[in-house]
Amino acid sequence: MDAGRRTPPAPLPARIATDGLSMTALFLTLLFVRRYRRRLVAGCAALVALAAVHVQAATLCGQWKGEWHGCTDGLQGTVNARITKIDASHYQAVFWGRAFKVMPYRYTSTLTACNDPESGKVRFKVTQRLPVWGCYWMNGWASDCTFFARYHTDDHVGYFKMTRVGD
Repeated sequence: MDAGRRTPPAPLPARIATDGLSMTALFLTLLFVRRYRRRLVAGCAALVALAAVHVQAATLCGQWKGEWHGCTDGLQGTVNARITKIDASHYQAVFWGRAFKVMPYRYTSTLTACNDPESGKVRFKVTQRLPVWGCYWMNGWASDCTFFARYHTDDHVGYFKMTRVGD
């Protein structure tokens, strides 16, 4: 053998080479997680919160309870609603309560609704003819726990404000 020539080392077994690669990958992963763990946890929490809000805000369905206020005459009363889904953009709402503290009322409306991606709320509108009030218009929004709508008839203007109650 030549004194100036060295023999190449024997190749490492495949298992040792693989273990070395996986140890390097594990080391780099742990280093990354350690350095950015707060950002990773905050990002995951934000994604979970956004998913939860999107699921809750996507429906008007359920029981609602609150009050209505007349802006033109200062009258007010109670209002309840039971809202069920008809199809992708329509809901049936049954409203009932008391006007003038003694006069009960009940009527059914079909709400045309759409999700507002910017606010996470459901926006809706109604146009119909009611026996006593004449032509009736309502538009508003609902979140996971609040229902707010402005309404007006030929001679009356007001708003509903309700909160979701147990189904």
